[in-house]
Amino acid sequence: RPVKRSGDPVARDQEIIRDICWKFRETRFSQVEVACLNGAVTLKGTVASAWDHSEAIEIARSTTGVMDVTVDLRVRSR
Repeated sequence: RPVKRSGDPVARDQEIIRDICWKFRETRFSQVEVACLNGAVTLKGTVASAWDHSEAIEIARSTTGVMDVTVDLRVRSR
């Protein structure tokens, strides 16, 4: 069932952030910050692996209402 979004742009951005953060609830994404403006999401922070980096981007892109994703994620060096 499709997710119904608010008609208010600010509320819609907050819903997108909430949805992505819910999907990022695993500790491996605990250092990722999510911002959204007019459906454009920015991911900023650090992840442990290239796999987590790719998965974070895919999660954001597949979230209902997301129009674009800007990535400022670093893979933590070991």
